[in-house]
Amino acid sequence: MDPVLEQATKDQVNVYVQGDKLFTAYDVTKALRNEQGLTVNHWEVRKVVHYMFNDGDMPSHMMRESRSVGGGRTAFVYMPTWRASDTYDPDDLGGTADPTTGSPTTTAPTTPTTPTTTPTQPPLPSTPSSTPDGRHGTDKRGRLCIPNEMTRKLNWKKGNIISVLKDNGRLAIQQAGGNATPPVSATVVATYMLDKSDNVRLSKTVIGEIGQSGHFDINCDESTETISVTI
Repeated sequence: MDPVLEQATKDQVNVYVQGDKLFTAYDVTKALRNEQGLTVNHWEVRKVVHYMFNDGDMPSHMMRESRSVGGGRTAFVYMPTWRASDTYDPDDLGGTADPTTGSPTTTAPTTPTTPTTTPTQPPLPSTPSSTPDGRHGTDKRGRLCIPNEMTRKLNWKKGNIISVLKDNGRLAIQQAGGNATPPVSATVVATYMLDKSDNVRLSKTVIGEIGQSGHFDINCDESTETISVTI
């Protein structure tokens, strides 16, 4: 990997992170090409962006979700935990989101500034709402918090990457790269980094994969190292 390209990619990611932007790896590629005049291969930039997230080089409040970008294509959208992926608009950054085919349509870029400070995360609720029968409710933003009693039971810790898989009518939550065996028919719909309280907060978009009932059953199976969410 060209160290100049790697550093330029990290700097551009930090610009988006500091600005609380929603972005894809392809947004970073476009910025390097259009704003910095670099000749870069998208696959190389994407590799660095994915590495930054998986290796913890992005702040702990950052998460990513797989989103459809049209034409049967999907892309990881990176965002702060207090924003929803369904608000992603590639026009905010210029161009289209991480296509695998075709040519992107670009808009006039803006010139970023080099970040000098780490973004401050707004306060988050420490616990989700719940109903008397033990079912777990969503917070005011429609997010569902996976209790840290369950993540700690599975020995997950701050900074671990957690995968959320859609498995028929449930969401299966497992530690990426852990010992758990993903369900055969499951597809990954999001990945998160465990926050400082050892919680995982699923966005409204993610829990919408199984429905928006407002309250959900959450169960931890230590034998399979899987947390299940069902309606």
